[in-house]
This record gives sequence, C-alpha cells and structure tokens, in this order.
Amino acid sequence: NDVQEPVTSVVPVQKCYTKPRKSCQQVPKEQCKEVPKEDCKDVPREKCEQVPRQECRTEYRQACYTHHRAVTKYEDKQECRTIQDRVEKKVPREVCNSVPRKECKQVPYNETEYKSETSCATVHERRCS
Repeated sequence: NDVQEPVTSVVPVQKCYTKPRKSCQQVPKEQCKEVPKEDCKDVPREKCEQVPRQECRTEYRQACYTHHRAVTKYEDKQECRTIQDRVEKKVPREVCNSVPRKECKQVPYNETEYKSETSCATVHERRCS
C-alpha cells in the first residue's frame, strides 16, 4: 500500500535578485526655429524686407537607461532576503498491521527424567509497509 498524503511545512527560503543599475547622461539636441529679421539693402533705409533666418540653440535633456546585467562573484549588487515559504510535499504514509504468529517452545517439566512439554503462545507482530 503506497498511500501518499500531503504535508505542508513552512521553511525559510532566501530569495535574491539583482538590483537594476540606472545610468543617466545629458543628451544634446539642437533646436532651430525661423525668426523674421529685417534686411535693408540700401543706405539710407528705403528698401527693407523681412527675411526669415534660422536661429539655433543646443538644448540638453536627461536620458536614463536601466541595465539588467549578470552579477559576477566580485560584485555585491544582489539584494537578498529570507522569507517564510510554504512547501507541500507528498509523503508516503506508513500503514501498519498486527499479524498474529504462533510461537512454540519446549519447556522442561521434569528435570530428572529430562522430559519436556511444548508450550505455545500467540505473538502479535507489527508489520508496516
């Protein structure tokens, strides 16, 4: 008889994870726009016209990236904590029976004539599977 029964126990388990590394840097971006400027060709100013010109300036914005990388044995970037975890195992349950067995032995009843008689008793033996 192979009877399985679930046994639940609470065991401490260490859970570890790698903290992601975040790196940021300033990224330049050129911003341009058209601005009208007055352009005069003659002196004195008789003939002026609005000529579009581009004005540009460099703006910086912060760009950040998260890196998930493997931890080498020389780095201490892992964070670990111990949690209580439920573990369920199927454990074979022992089934035992009492098996009667007849046990007999010779018992002397007269020592001078070396006579004996047989005495029997029922012994219960426990057998488990």
